[in-house]
Amino acid sequence: MQGWIKLHRRVMESSTFQTLTLNQKMIAIYLLLKVNHKDGIWTDQYKGIQVEVKRGQVVTSPQKIAEDWFRKDKEITRQVVRTTLSKLEKLDFLTKQSTKQYTLVTIVNYGFYQEDDQPDNQVSNQSLTNSQPSLNQALTTNKNVKNVKNDKELYDDEKRTENPHTFYEQNFGILKPFVIQSITEWCTEMSDELVLASMKVALRNNKISFGYCEAILKDWQSKGVQTLEDARAAQRNLQPDRKSNVTPIRPTEKKYNYGF
Repeated sequence: MQGWIKLHRRVMESSTFQTLTLNQKMIAIYLLLKVNHKDGIWTDQYKGIQVEVKRGQVVTSPQKIAEDWFRKDKEITRQVVRTTLSKLEKLDFLTKQSTKQYTLVTIVNYGFYQEDDQPDNQVSNQSLTNSQPSLNQALTTNKNVKNVKNDKELYDDEKRTENPHTFYEQNFGILKPFVIQSITEWCTEMSDELVLASMKVALRNNKISFGYCEAILKDWQSKGVQTLEDARAAQRNLQPDRKSNVTPIRPTEKKYNYGF
């Protein structure tokens, strides 16, 4: 494979990339390097399968990714790759279509990342649109909506103020590979906000262990918790009732300090 790609410096400020671990960032960059820069055909000579691969797409698999660029890195396993692909899909960085033979990965915003620089681009945008195919021709209207969302998230740092991995490192201690993977999987399974909330509950109870956080998350998951409000309701039901011999003149509403 020859040629080069663009990697804008502002990716360092991206709220999307800030939610990723180091290994996940490297997998995302690997995918940018591997996808087609123009339309083509992928052929499986052994099974006689041909797949049309558009610009910004690549036919691959978790095993191939793990064994290609990362073959000497024991931390990049097939499970880590699968978890990363799921998270990148959740963040609208990519979409994936899997079959028994292959996985077709599409970088949702590839046209934006790799578009040639044009002088007076805003002025000439309408004429370019009329004279040449769209850079996102392979994407559906729904994917174009995702592109707009992804662009906004790419440069908006205010949408995510805390990162679960960073929060753990600042409050619990050194991040070990197993804990990194566990946090990532729970963020994918539930959400970053709920994982952060479980950590804050653990800290309030003086439990400096992610195992305690996992117990909280499993409990919330069994109760169908999906949002922070659901989590607060679940925690409120765990609060013991304190009985008093004094009958208040006017009943007061209980207020709970959840810490999240």
